[in-house]
This record gives sequence, structure tokens and C-alpha cells, in this order.
Amino acid sequence: MPVEERTARFSLPLMGNLRDGFPIEAMEERQNLDLSDLVPLGKRCFVLRVRGNTMVEDHITDGDYVIVEKREEVENGETVVAVLENGEATFKRFFKDKNRVLLQSANGSKKVLFPKSAEIRGVVIGILRRYVIEPEKPAPPK
Repeated sequence: MPVEERTARFSLPLMGNLRDGFPIEAMEERQNLDLSDLVPLGKRCFVLRVRGNTMVEDHITDGDYVIVEKREEVENGETVVAVLENGEATFKRFFKDKNRVLLQSANGSKKVLFPKSAEIRGVVIGILRRYVIEPEKPAPPK
């Protein structure tokens, strides 16, 4: 399948499906992935750059961008951006049990938070990442 030069700013040709160990499964009909569909219209969304690896087990790492939908209503298990009573911001999985809020990271080395109060700023609905692998530097000569 030929890959043509892009003609739309936020659209890329969807060439097929990729599964490890199998040939690329070509699309029967030409399709485009409209990147603007990743953030639905009518939602109040913003982006934050991730610093640190508090959610690394959910595959959200330092340097990623999270797309956040601004809303206060949250379901158990959703990843939220919250501001704690001390003014510090965090993003973690949200759980509420009776009158207690629990904020859990996706990094086994981080502790679970039980904040007295947490102002929910939004819910993570997507992740953007630029895939870059730094080339290995040759060892210095001996």
C-alpha cells in the first residue's frame, strides 16, 4: 500500500492492524484516523505534561502528555488530577469508600494517599507520547 503525503493537518492514513508475529492486516477500504476525534467536541479538556513515574504501571511515564477532561464527578478506578489540602497536585487512581477517599498510584514504590480533602480537577481520558529512543553512546576509548 502506498503512503501518500498528508493533505489534512490532523488526519493520518490507517494502513492496517498490527499483531506481533503476524503479517500486517491491510484495511479492505481506505480509512483515515482523524486525530481530532481523540478529544471529543463538547468536552472541556486540557493537557498536562507528566513529570515522574507515579503511574508507570499504567504505562504513563515521565514526559508523556495526559489529556484531562475537566469534571468533578468521578467513578471508582478512574485516573484523576487532584489538588490536595496542602496545595500539591497529583494524579492517581481514585477510589471512594463510604466517607473516605483513597488515591492510589500505579507504581508499587509509591504509597497510597488518604487525603483529608482532594479537589478533583479532572479525569485522564487519553495519553499522548512521542516515541523517541535515544541512541546508545559508544563507550569511551580505554
